[in-house]
Amino acid sequence: MRFRDLLKREMENEDLSFRDLSRLLDNIPVPCLHDYVTRGTEPRYAQLLKMSKYFEEPISQLLSEDDDLTAELIKTVRTLDADRKQALLDALKSEIKTS
Repeated sequence: MRFRDLLKREMENEDLSFRDLSRLLDNIPVPCLHDYVTRGTEPRYAQLLKMSKYFEEPISQLLSEDDDLTAELIKTVRTLDADRKQALLDALKSEIKTS
């Protein structure tokens, strides 16, 4: 799931220990973080909420299997009003038909 990938990447990119990551994530317990990253355990809502705030992604996105590009696309589309969403959808459908 996406939350696992984000946690792993944050630790690798910033050279963080589980303890360091715990502090950044509003003190999610270190054993819980370890289980999320290494054992595939799913976090409880309270922990997901902390991750959501830190990574600036909705909880639904954290629980998805989306890659970074798909997640960024969804995040961008969510900022559009209904008319712009429809225009984007129409353009995508047109592009797919011509490909």
